[in-house]
Amino acid sequence: MEAKHLLEQEEILTTSADSLITLTNMRLRYQSGKDHFISMMLDKISAIEINYTSKLWALLLGILFVILGCGFSLTQSHDQEAGLIGVIIGAVFIVYYIATRKHVVQISAECGTKIIFFTKGMKREALLDFINKIEAAKNKRYLQH
Repeated sequence: MEAKHLLEQEEILTTSADSLITLTNMRLRYQSGKDHFISMMLDKISAIEINYTSKLWALLLGILFVILGCGFSLTQSHDQEAGLIGVIIGAVFIVYYIATRKHVVQISAECGTKIIFFTKGMKREALLDFINKIEAAKNKRYLQH
């Protein structure tokens, strides 16, 4: 965020290493590219959540194919190759699930707006420090009013 975009008496408290997120003493801004921009006032933030997003359907299909593949392999009346193919397909789905699993932060506002960003490369301590800064700035703003 550039200084010319600051409100009266607004100060930048911290900016993410990739400059996607800026925390000021009044608001939180997220800008990813030219087309994705979210700004929320600190007093409107209602929740901050750290979790994982994933393709659960891929894991379930992977487990199902592995079970079916093992079932085919263990019965004498079925083809061993079909069982092996089932296990391989299941393994591919499981690897896909693991590869698409992402650690994300979701910051929600009272109106339902959400800032969601991936935490790739961010250490847990840095992430918790950032969240603490948001909460401290929000608390300070609340106490001033």
